[in-house]
Amino acid sequence: MLSYVRPDYGGALRNAGGTIGADANIGAFGRLEPGLEFRVLGSGGRVSNQYTYTVGPRVELDYGRFHPYATFQIGMGTIKYNNPEIINGVPYAKDNSIVMGYGGGLDYQLTPRWAVRADAIVQSWRVDPQSPKFHPMAFSLGVRYRFHFRGKHGPGF
Repeated sequence: MLSYVRPDYGGALRNAGGTIGADANIGAFGRLEPGLEFRVLGSGGRVSNQYTYTVGPRVELDYGRFHPYATFQIGMGTIKYNNPEIINGVPYAKDNSIVMGYGGGLDYQLTPRWAVRADAIVQSWRVDPQSPKFHPMAFSLGVRYRFHFRGKHGPGF
């Protein structure tokens, strides 16, 4: 997916990037499809580049061609500063953090395997225990390809 990230630090900054991931649905309970999601988000801008590697539960609802979903993610994140500040003679070039994120989106199914996807994720970072958390937001738009291992969908929808 193509992603737009609002980093939430350093003023009104914008980063552009991309998201790739994999979802594994673990079954269907009526319209409800719980699963597990893994995501990698990378974005870059004038001030910094931001990377996250997260995994977590995902719940999808099946309404014909519409598949809204919600997700909660946890993982690691790195911020690399393009113009590092010099602190005690050493460039302060990057920060690492545990990242938690929550959000959701919508898949619109074009065929049994292909869908258009739009989603939004709010992240929570804390790079230092003495500093406040900050909350980047990622908005993404792209496509999804679904593998059918159990023959859930036949030739139609």
